[in-house]
Amino acid sequence: MIAVSPAELRPEATTGFDRVTAIVIAYHSRDPAAALLAKLPPEMPRVVVDNSPVDVMGEVVAAQTSPTRLVHQPDNPGFSAACNAGARLVETEFFLILNPDVELDAAALTECLAAMDQDPRLAVVCADRRPMKILKVPVGEWAEGAFLFTRRSAFDSIGGFDEDFFLYWEDVDFSVRLRRAGHLIKVLDTPVRHAEGTSVSAENDSAAERRWLRGGSAEIFARKHRGTLAGLYGRWRQLKYDYECIRRGDRAFNERAGARAVRSDGFAALRPNLFTGGARRSRG
Repeated sequence: MIAVSPAELRPEATTGFDRVTAIVIAYHSRDPAAALLAKLPPEMPRVVVDNSPVDVMGEVVAAQTSPTRLVHQPDNPGFSAACNAGARLVETEFFLILNPDVELDAAALTECLAAMDQDPRLAVVCADRRPMKILKVPVGEWAEGAFLFTRRSAFDSIGGFDEDFFLYWEDVDFSVRLRRAGHLIKVLDTPVRHAEGTSVSAENDSAAERRWLRGGSAEIFARKHRGTLAGLYGRWRQLKYDYECIRRGDRAFNERAGARAVRSDGFAALRPNLFTGGARRSRG
């Protein structure tokens, strides 16, 4: 479902922020998302994608005085699908994918725009870039998905996010594919705080489910990038996640391992049971 705020006139833009659409990904995070929207520049159009089972963002979007669209996906197809759904509504040259727990200021946005205008090869400006290491040996790096200032043409050129990744590792895969296509990624000099944790809900989703999901997503990444250093990194991380699941006795891991022995798409078959407002609980 797509809803639009009553704001019809875009405020006069003097900063260039009207060239950027903010895409806020929400999941059981009404209050942080509302606070973030309130801090965005008024000339910046917004898209809110809410993966919560119940519409908790409708009133927030209706109260916006800047043009804002709401996409409610009660079946929760995942973070990658939410980003792609938001990107499909973007009409500006750039967009900024945001977790609702990001603390943003105008200086960061100004730096992003300046960097994009300076180098047309630049596809993404991120707040944090993480190393890819195997036994402490660096084999690459990736842009963390909580803050991704993105050139829409570059995003479209690689098909956006891979929706096989429900949550976790989608930003690693996105970074690898961008670089293989010849695009550049830059890290902000201006600090951006990310509290972490609102892509999942501690109230509705257990730590065991999150461990299970990290391992499953790493497995998808390793299979997809088999034969490369990135793929080897994914397999290394998957083994570490699996060891942690075994050590803690997570039932979710045993389910995934059993399904994998029977069918190659075990992860995909089991994934709908996870992150559905606590409909299925993992023990461990």
